[in-house]
Amino acid sequence: MKSISLLISAVSLISLAGCQHENATPEPRKEEQTASTPEHSTPKSPDHNTVPLTKDTKEATSKSDATALYREAKALMKAGQSEAAYATAKRAMAQFIAEENDRESMLLESITLKRRRVDVHLNMGPDVRNPPDDGIMRPLSFRVWSTDDDEALVETLDFEIGRIEGEPLTAAIGKMEGANHANFGILPIDAPYETIKKAALEAVNRNRGTNE
Repeated sequence: MKSISLLISAVSLISLAGCQHENATPEPRKEEQTASTPEHSTPKSPDHNTVPLTKDTKEATSKSDATALYREAKALMKAGQSEAAYATAKRAMAQFIAEENDRESMLLESITLKRRRVDVHLNMGPDVRNPPDDGIMRPLSFRVWSTDDDEALVETLDFEIGRIEGEPLTAAIGKMEGANHANFGILPIDAPYETIKKAALEAVNRNRGTNE
């Protein structure tokens, strides 16, 4: 009965919690909008958590510093090796933390849709360094920009993990709408990067009422 109660609580967290989180609105960039676009400045998102450290990511990276690992992750992503890129980005995150670098996110890739660009960020803000025992973690953010002249930030979707008593129990694509929270479907907690990205892009298209 306790396990059932914990699971129900975690689902509630994914669906209803997170209301204290508000996505920052960064300044738009004026750069070529392709998957190979150089990284642009990103907003601070102090309430965004990121990927929980695993046994692999906790290992000290003595062969490469964090910046080198981040560059490797971006190169792998550009080469189409997204899962290897995601794993390498997690290693970079662990090394940034080991180096006491207060960086809050890493841009993994930019995806161009019709009149939209989606920037995918691996979050590594303060909360990932001390994940909540009970609450929402947001390992990945999908920042959706208009590609019209104004290049406005349209919305931000997150891959969210609900935690109860220090254990991750549920995961979903979610979105903050003012003080409200929207849920766009449940995902496995250990979902591969491509599965998470597909679900997020489907939510972007659903929100627009179109199929891009």
